[in-house]
Amino acid sequence: MSVLALVTKSEDVKLVTTWASEFAAARDTTLTVLCWARSPMSMDPQSADAEETDAVDKLAAEVHRVIGLVAEEKPEGRLPLPADNIHVHRILHPDSIAATLQQIRTEEPELVVAAAEDHSGRSGATYTTNRLLRQSPCNTIILFGNRERSARKPRVFVGTTDSPHDVAAVYLAARMAKASDTQVTMARAEQESGEQAIAIGRRELRQLMRDAGVKLNDQVKRLVVRSGDAAGIAAEMNEHDLV
Repeated sequence: MSVLALVTKSEDVKLVTTWASEFAAARDTTLTVLCWARSPMSMDPQSADAEETDAVDKLAAEVHRVIGLVAEEKPEGRLPLPADNIHVHRILHPDSIAATLQQIRTEEPELVVAAAEDHSGRSGATYTTNRLLRQSPCNTIILFGNRERSARKPRVFVGTTDSPHDVAAVYLAARMAKASDTQVTMARAEQESGEQAIAIGRRELRQLMRDAGVKLNDQVKRLVVRSGDAAGIAAEMNEHDLV
């Protein structure tokens, strides 16, 4: 079981590769980065024409640069996952999603990571607008915002919403905290303000952590906010590297 990352354009390589390596390190597994380029006919880089091969080769070269496999650039400590645990695959296919789904069926990864169509999140970031998110048979994360993992210890914000995905998100964040000294804020919004609402919110967060098998420690803090304070919630999120 591994983490599978999909990159289809050079501007997404750093965002996807750095965070996917963080997730793989947290789960103590390997990372496969799937570099895709469009080919109407061929699905084998060895038999494709020069233009198609050049496109997928450039993507793979950028991935290698980011993970420090190119001799002239080895940013020590840049990624939490050893380079030997990162595998780069080149693939040509008419459809990037179909190619990824085929790879998922072959590798059976426990997590898939890809980028939204644009970094604003306006396109390809939600269940209704992202085909991979709808069709993937395993846990899938769609990144947007262009906030790749920084050289410093990352800060992660988990906004819980009584969603069935809350437990998986809390579990992954807690594993990240344990693996790379990540600071995690687990937040819950309550409609009311005051001490009683805060106590209820903190109790709900504590129960969610129990459900995820997570223990409260110095790296994990609970935060209860008022649901109507959108500006305050946004400001808190902006203090973190990943939401």
